[in-house]
This record gives sequence, structure tokens and C-alpha cells, in this order.
Amino acid sequence: MTIELPSSAPARVSVTKRHLDARHCAELDCIAILLPAQGIPALPAALPDPQRWLERKHAPVSDTTTATTVLDNRRATRVVALRRSTVDSGIAAADAARRLASACLATGPESVGILVPDTDPEAASRLAQFLLEAFLINDFRLPNFATAGTSKSTVRRIRLLAPVSGTDRLLSVNRAAANNLARWLGAMPPNYLDASAMRSAATRLARELGLSVRFYSLAQLKKMGAGAFCAVAQGNADNDAGILRLSYTPKSARSAKLLSLLGKGILFDTGGNNLKPFRAMLDMHIDMQGSAVALAATRALVQLGYPHRIDCWLALTENRIGPTAYKSQDILTSLSGKTIQTIHTDAEGRLALADTLTLASRRKPDLIMDFATLTGACVNAVTTRYSGVFSNRPALYPLLKQIGRDVAERLWPFPIDDEFPRDIRSDVADLVQCRVDGNGDHIYAAAFLNEFVPDDIPWVHIDLSAAQHKGGLGLVASELTGFGARLTIDVAQALPQILATVADD
Repeated sequence: MTIELPSSAPARVSVTKRHLDARHCAELDCIAILLPAQGIPALPAALPDPQRWLERKHAPVSDTTTATTVLDNRRATRVVALRRSTVDSGIAAADAARRLASACLATGPESVGILVPDTDPEAASRLAQFLLEAFLINDFRLPNFATAGTSKSTVRRIRLLAPVSGTDRLLSVNRAAANNLARWLGAMPPNYLDASAMRSAATRLARELGLSVRFYSLAQLKKMGAGAFCAVAQGNADNDAGILRLSYTPKSARSAKLLSLLGKGILFDTGGNNLKPFRAMLDMHIDMQGSAVALAATRALVQLGYPHRIDCWLALTENRIGPTAYKSQDILTSLSGKTIQTIHTDAEGRLALADTLTLASRRKPDLIMDFATLTGACVNAVTTRYSGVFSNRPALYPLLKQIGRDVAERLWPFPIDDEFPRDIRSDVADLVQCRVDGNGDHIYAAAFLNEFVPDDIPWVHIDLSAAQHKGGLGLVASELTGFGARLTIDVAQALPQILATVADD
């Protein structure tokens, strides 16, 4: 089946430095104003029709409740204000931006103004970017298959009344588009988005972006000796599993550094012979969010003119039950040559990623990042408000945490010290796939993956425990958060700093 991908930039975004006078207000359906935590600086100049905000009925403007008024013009421009939290953090600012954008979007405006009165231009720019992304993300409509159809995005024009540079504006638009694409793919039903459809969609996107494409089919992988990946795929009714590589080389720098982005793409996970119960299986079409994040971030970086080479690796398969499905206690030989004693067939993601990491490592990248909805243990450890991060270069943890805080996609680091790999040694093979007791499985899964990354290649693994969060998270109001797509763009932008940190370690 062929699926359509959403547009990467549905709304036209502009910046104006002009004073917000009555004429400019009348050009907008809605104006969103994010006020400082304390006071309203230069009230007459900062707000349209300030006398309305001085009246008693408009006075309460808090950091949890929006206040609204309607301007006296032919368009009846709606003005919605929200006060920022006194907590100065990325997640607090993102929450405020989401609430304010959602309140404005409730009436379906076509043209929106974003105003952030602040005496600090840098702070105003950062908050205006958050609001812009919140509008683009929450105006986006996820797939809906009701016969009556579903409404489309309504916002056509966004005017930033804040000092946002053209570079920052483009960055925000692409961050929002990456989040939307990741969520769009995750929301697709499994009978629409199977391995073949995901491969087709990614290949079409690659052709549009001018990327080179290579697909390692199941037959090729078997011949190559990728026994870990093939074990997961062997129970599928369809022979459409494989590993897809999309490669980008910037025109201006043919010898640039190479960033590898890997995504777990389990299009549906039954748990295999260790079958999942109903509730645990219900949303297993979202077990491909790692591949969605890698693909969405790659598109955004290419559209931003990223100066370094990118390999995007998608490990695409399902984990089905059937007479040919792999079993507990099977012994597998991975592409690296290491042998694996299987323990639990629902720990399939680490097997699919193991051979993909081996393939990616052969290209000698300067940094590998992989993304996977890998373990329930990570959810138990950090809830769905954070995602776990692991690395063979612990010196990167402070920088990764800071980038996560800045974009309101927070990471929490975990160890993979020498004693953890010792705990997954097998008596009959090189490695056990996982431990029987399941304790600390997020750590042991990362330790397992680390076995397939050469020591001389810096590697970061993100366990996407925040891929779903009831009520939304950060800038995103939907339960499907698209966590990681926006974060990855900023991590990629920091590649020189990351490599310098690694070199100094």
C-alpha cells in the first residue's frame, strides 16, 4: 500500500518589526501574547488596545489560565494572553506555548500573530520560536479514517512580532515539520504502514531530497549473515523486511563528517512466541517510532542545508507469531560474527538494531545515534516525561541533557559500565539477548547494543520512553509526542561541539 506524506511547511511564516498598530491587528484573526512572569512591561506599546486589559474582567492573566479579548475591528481579531511561569526552564516555556497555541487554535484561525513582550531580545526570540513551533505542531492533523473525513490544518499565515532571525525561523519550521512527520507515521494503522509501505514512503522522500538509496533485502541479509535481524523477520507472512539506508552528501563539502541516524522500525510487534497480552499489544504499530524519528530528522537536516554527510538507517520488519517465528533458546549468528542466545522473543528490537549498527559502523561514521521504543523498563525508570540516553562516551551526557532541556525533549542518562556487559555473557554463545529476570532491562539492552559498535566510534542510544504521553508533552498536545525528532536536529547541529567533547575525553 502507498501512503502519502504530509507537507513539510503548510503555513507561511513571516517576521515584522513594525509596531503592532490597529491596522496590523486588523490583518490577523488571532494574536497570541506570551507575557512575562511578572508585570506587563511598557503596556501601552506592548499590547493591542491596552485599556481592555486594564479593565477588571481582563485583569487575571496567570501562568495556567489564558485571558481573551476581542478587538473592535471589522475582523473582530481575537487576542489571547498567557503569563509565563516563574520557573525558567525549557519544559515550562514549552507547556506555556502549547496552552497558548491550543487556546488560539480552538476557533480555527487562518492568520495568526505571535507577540512576546520582553526586555531581553534573546529571550523573546527563543519564546517566539517555541510559540511558532507550538502553532505548527498543534494545528497539524494526524491521519483520520472516519468516513466523514477530518478537518485540515487551518492556519495559513503566521506573523512573528518578535526579533527572530531568518535562520532561527527556518530552524523552527523544520523542527515542527520533523515532529509532525514522526507523529504522522506513528499514527498510521499497521495495515496501511507495513514494512513495504514504510520503505516506499522513505524512498520517495529520499528521491525528492536527492538522497541515494540502498535497500538490503531479507534474502541479501541472510546471504550476508545478518542472523539477528533475520531471526526477527522470519516469522512474518510477507517477505518485505529489510534494512534501508538513505545517504546525504552536501554539495559544498564532499569530505564532511558523517553522522549516522538509526531507527528501530518494527511496524508491528506481537511479541512473537512470547506473545504480548492485549493491552501491551494494542499500540504496537507505534513500535516503529525510532525509524520515524530518524527519517523525519534526516529530512529536516537536508532541508536546512546540513553541512555534514548523513546516513539514515531504517531497520524495517514486523515481529509476528507463527510456525517459522524464532524461539527462546535459538542460537543466532549476527552480522558481526558474535553469537546470541535468545531468551525472550519480545526483546526483538535489540536484535534488529544489532545488525543495523554493524552495517552502519562499516561506513566509519563520526557519530552514531540510534532511536528505539526499546524497553518498558525505561518507562518504569523515568516515566513517559523523559527518554533514556546511553552512550559509550559518558562525557557527552551533560551536553545531551542541556540540548534536551533547551528543546523541551528531556533526556536522562544511564550507565553501561563494564560490569553490565559481563552480566549478559552466555554459557553457550557470546551473548544472551536479555536477562531472564528483566531487572534493569533498559540498561542491559543498551549494553547489548554497545557490543555491536566498535570502540573507536562515538555512539548514542535513545530509548524513547516518552514516545507516548497522555495529555501531550512539551510543545505537543497529542498523546503521540514525536519525541526525538526536534531534539535530533539540535544534536546534529552541535556535531562539532560533540566531536570536540569526545576528543577531549
